[in-house]
Amino acid sequence: MPENLFVYGISTDLDSGVLAGFKGLRGCPVDVVHAGRLCAVVSALRPDDVPSQRPSQDDALAWNAVLEAVHRSAPVLPASFGLVASSTGEVLALIERSA
Repeated sequence: MPENLFVYGISTDLDSGVLAGFKGLRGCPVDVVHAGRLCAVVSALRPDDVPSQRPSQDDALAWNAVLEAVHRSAPVLPASFGLVASSTGEVLALIERSA
């Protein structure tokens, strides 16, 4: 079954603790998928919580809040809003393509 990992962006040298307890899109916890020095900032969404490509105001504000929190600690390259990976493996492939 797909994981529905909403991708906020790609960062480098991000300490996962920076986002401990942080809530992102639809109130879901924010997590970090590491691949060497690069990482993706993600939230696992329930299938019915996957947003459309046109974000609601609440979704856009949550997306921006996560990116701002990351940016306070490390550089971040935002992903296009609505980028959802179906597995951790797909997120890792995205990170590798971004390297």
